[in-house]
Amino acid sequence: MIELKEFQRKAVDKLFDTIKDCFQYERHRQKIILKAPTGSGKTIIAFSLLAKLTNELPNNIDNLPEQCAYIWIAPNELHEQSYWKMKSFFEENKILRPIRFNEIDQTKGSLSHGEILFVNWQSINSEDNIYMRDSEQGRNLKEIAYNTQNNANIPIIAIIDEEHLFSGRNATQSEKALSSINPFLELRISATPTTSGDELINIKRQDVIKEEMIKKHVILNPSLTDDNSGLTINQQLLKQALIKRDDLQQRYEKLGVNINPLLLIQLPNDSKSNSTEDNTILQELEEFLNIRYNITTTNHRLAVWLANRKDNVEGIETNNGITEVLLFKQAIALGWDCPRAAVLLIFRELQSTTFTIQTVGRILRMPEQRFYSDEMLNQGYIYTNLSSDIIEIVRDDMDYLSRFVAKRKEDLNNITLTSEYVNRKIVRNRLSSKFKQILVETIKEDWDLQELTLFTSEGDVQRENVLQQNITNSKLNMNVESLFVTIPKDLKIQNDDEQTINVDNKTQMARNNKDISRMFSRFCADNVGSFAKKDSSLVLAAALEYFMLRYFDMDSPSTRKIILNDENKRQFIPLIERSLIKYQKYLDDKQTQVSIEENTWQIPIERCYNEENYMKEIADIHAMQPFFKQIRESSPEEKFRKFLQDHKDSIEWWYKNADSGKENFSIAYKNTQGKDAAFYVDFVIKKRSGEICLFDTKTPQSDINASNKHNALLDYIKKEQKESSMNIIGGVIIQDKNNLWRYCSDYIKDTEDISSWQYFEL
Repeated sequence: MIELKEFQRKAVDKLFDTIKDCFQYERHRQKIILKAPTGSGKTIIAFSLLAKLTNELPNNIDNLPEQCAYIWIAPNELHEQSYWKMKSFFEENKILRPIRFNEIDQTKGSLSHGEILFVNWQSINSEDNIYMRDSEQGRNLKEIAYNTQNNANIPIIAIIDEEHLFSGRNATQSEKALSSINPFLELRISATPTTSGDELINIKRQDVIKEEMIKKHVILNPSLTDDNSGLTINQQLLKQALIKRDDLQQRYEKLGVNINPLLLIQLPNDSKSNSTEDNTILQELEEFLNIRYNITTTNHRLAVWLANRKDNVEGIETNNGITEVLLFKQAIALGWDCPRAAVLLIFRELQSTTFTIQTVGRILRMPEQRFYSDEMLNQGYIYTNLSSDIIEIVRDDMDYLSRFVAKRKEDLNNITLTSEYVNRKIVRNRLSSKFKQILVETIKEDWDLQELTLFTSEGDVQRENVLQQNITNSKLNMNVESLFVTIPKDLKIQNDDEQTINVDNKTQMARNNKDISRMFSRFCADNVGSFAKKDSSLVLAAALEYFMLRYFDMDSPSTRKIILNDENKRQFIPLIERSLIKYQKYLDDKQTQVSIEENTWQIPIERCYNEENYMKEIADIHAMQPFFKQIRESSPEEKFRKFLQDHKDSIEWWYKNADSGKENFSIAYKNTQGKDAAFYVDFVIKKRSGEICLFDTKTPQSDINASNKHNALLDYIKKEQKESSMNIIGGVIIQDKNNLWRYCSDYIKDTEDISSWQYFEL
């Protein structure tokens, strides 16, 4: 059993007394708020509280109920982490019984005293979600909660972990879910709670610091200077962060402490940022670490934790682990703790002025929960390229969580199908060389300029006069020798609450040519309107450089500095916008080009699911595990999925296809307007007999294109069978009034009358 710190013990006692008071009232949905800073052991406090309640309630003190049960609700997979932590916490004495939904005694249909049910938020946030519907045994969470409180007379306390993530855009769903469970009491836990409750228990950060569990404060950009080394700003910041990490390591060694401090590097993940630029920064940092410091994934000194890449992350939390640097974006799961993390380098878009409490919290924990004689080891360090007079520390958003990933079963007997993708190439989606002509003419006319190349002799006085006249007419500032970025220096962050901090101490760092080139690329990408950024930004960049050469005799490096000058940018942007409008008119008479492309498709090795739209569901014969269903799954899809699971003895595997994307299985067809389109067959099924079934679930007359899709799928099946020798059936499939599934092996005109269609039997 873990021994509680003094502030934790006081919090448990205060919570216990508050709950005793709440039991004197018959009102349900009473709310107690536990506000506790990062690193204070919120989970341990909650576990200890529940253990105390479970132990003492049977003594019937103060006329309290003799029994109590608990439901622990957490976002994403955090409930699993808490479930295993509790099993470990009470391993010696089984005070509490942590359970999952499938471990509930369904014959009884209720929770027992001391049972704590762990569920994740996504599984209960709507009526259609997994635990809110009837289970195979006829039980759901609402019914179990009702039976527990009304039939067994056992009040339920709901513990809402990371409470702030259930507010804002999720508030309505949260209220509906909790209302349906109707717990007697809600214990809401967060470092930054958003709900006002009947009672607030507030653990002060200074009390946690006093117990030496977290660092005293965090310093932003300590001792930051421009070393005039010619490095990019990214490289300069990384160099300074590594110097700090190495300095901390030497300080640990001097004290005889076996801790290898970890440098965390968070890559930019702005929604406006394109993946090409993100990958460029990642590549730049990895090359810099390798060439200058011999820090690589190969020698395990570097770890990478991205959504699609995880190198050397196993065991990275160990205090004396060999890894010195961790590169990550947002893939680190909520609740991940690494006490040896000491330095944080955050790359952000320069327009941004915020970073989150969760981000700061990465480096707040003390690795041995004690302070050291060297004060430098008792504080955290953040380096960042934020450029602002004000720094904001804000709460984390629900989007900051890890992604759902399913993997293909290892022993899956895969199949190979031809997928038909309709490539609709819209001509107006990218800028062409015609835009360069339009842009040059637009600026030339607006500023009343003459082209220098009309004057053949470079030394000609007339040419020099024209150049000076162009500069005068344009009102451009041509005396731009360097570009600087001003960022905060030695800024102390003394707590991890939401706050706004005025920046008084700043330093300037000069941008080198590589920085300026990257800025110019971003400027062009941000100013191509609705046109494809990747290709169009190159066209805009070439057009601007061509213009500056022809009218101002400027080479590319000088052009970029001049255009990026704040004063000059304000002149160029409206002229670029005007040119885009002219170019759009030029393209209006262009036709969309459509082509049908074929590629080979199999059940994918790995597939990522958006957590806002999908939730985990049990489906043991699905081709990929775990199975994730759409939260807004259509009724026929849900019914057909259950039909397949009910007949799994006849099925080797089934796969629920995605609804879009070139990488997913699709069939080309002509829609009712006679245009080429593609539809994504809902279900791919492999029967134990070897037969392949391709079915698209519908209800009668629910889709005006149903017959077109069905007939195109029959053509596809005939072609695929001939080329592959596979036995394939399929088409639109509809459940009739007798709940039997029917499909047609012939061409159809509509889906109104399905009485002649054959049955799909398993």
